[in-house]
Amino acid sequence: MGTSYFGHQIFNCYAPETGNIKLLIMAGTDQQKEKYLKPLLEGECKAFFAMTERNVASSDPTNFETTITKQGDGYIIKGSKWMVTGIQDPRCKFGIIMGKTTVNSKSPFTEQTLFLVDTQHPNIKILKPLSVLGYDEAPNGLGEMIFDNVYISKEQMLGKEGAAFAMSQGRLLGGRLHHCVRLLGLTRRSIDTLLERGQRRYHEGKKQKEDTSYQEKIGKIECEYQICKTMILNAAMILDSLGGRHMQSLKAVSEVKVAIPNKCQWINDECIQLFGAQGITTDYILQIAFQASKSVRLMDGPCELHKKQVARFTQGSHMFNELVNVNGYIANL
Repeated sequence: MGTSYFGHQIFNCYAPETGNIKLLIMAGTDQQKEKYLKPLLEGECKAFFAMTERNVASSDPTNFETTITKQGDGYIIKGSKWMVTGIQDPRCKFGIIMGKTTVNSKSPFTEQTLFLVDTQHPNIKILKPLSVLGYDEAPNGLGEMIFDNVYISKEQMLGKEGAAFAMSQGRLLGGRLHHCVRLLGLTRRSIDTLLERGQRRYHEGKKQKEDTSYQEKIGKIECEYQICKTMILNAAMILDSLGGRHMQSLKAVSEVKVAIPNKCQWINDECIQLFGAQGITTDYILQIAFQASKSVRLMDGPCELHKKQVARFTQGSHMFNELVNVNGYIANL
């Protein structure tokens, strides 16, 4: 499925729908599930997820400035969100927004709450569509939204007040893995496209696939691809076995989030270089796969943030490594 750029939509397992479905199953009330989850599962509509903000470093969720203030029996949303996936799609009927409902300097990660909002609200405006490396990705592209004193009822709260960060982490954990799986599928298609070209292109009187330097590069590309595939399968197995709150699950998914987009970007870059000038045109999948590789490096937390997370978990595990106390295991420092 991942080899198709739009295959996930056919099977209704595209971002952000997968994460939104998970949140609604996990925390939605019966009324919310009937109104929002059921049509989403049946593919009758799309939904956005609004978390990132333009004016703050959004890799730190305590920076978010959008406020959701209690007023009477409901709440008022005021602020802006951008990099909102799927908001341009005419099928997008509702979304989930994260906003600050309280101020707690001692526990800043409990300040945010999730709410369900209907797209067709007079005070919700799409400020502008956003292109990514020159692509608008219509109708699934990103957008910037303004919430200008949007009134919602208290029944629109998803989960408990102050639980947005914890709930979003559960949502994003699987999402990071999904992004990498989809990207690996596109990368496989890039490799296959290059291999097929090598079968029929001639250079200096012989097929491209017979060239020694070409063979060396193909060998390296395939090795890197198989490393990516193994890492993803390992992370998925750990996540299924231990659950999303276990340290090893968090570590494995962060490792994948760091390694896969970087390796896939390198693979797709090499494929384009070997393919030739036509590889950067829209005639083939290669340029889309390259663009996706770069984008995934920033999605759901930049790779640099996950490197720090991997380092913390690795150092923490080392503290319990009994082998370091075995005589001769580590030389005198």
